[in-house]
Amino acid sequence: MKCPSCERENQPSSKFCVQCGRPLKRKKASSKNALNNIYKILEKIFVSVVKLLSLVVSNWTVRSSFSEKKDREKRHPDTQGVGNVRY
Repeated sequence: MKCPSCERENQPSSKFCVQCGRPLKRKKASSKNALNNIYKILEKIFVSVVKLLSLVVSNWTVRSSFSEKKDREKRHPDTQGVGNVRY
């Protein structure tokens, strides 16, 4: 890492210049990397939400079709075990 004042080459881990003693400015992490990390996290959250919604909807449809069958059997007890009879 070069010192901005005296342009002396210093170790990358140095906080101060070896020659003039001035503080060395460290490069900040690029904002592009930070955005990529945020996008990855958001993508994982989105995928998790989609999976959760698909489970909820599939569970709801199974329960509703089961309850419809039970309701039909209550209304027409003579059709128990007949299969897919439409009224």
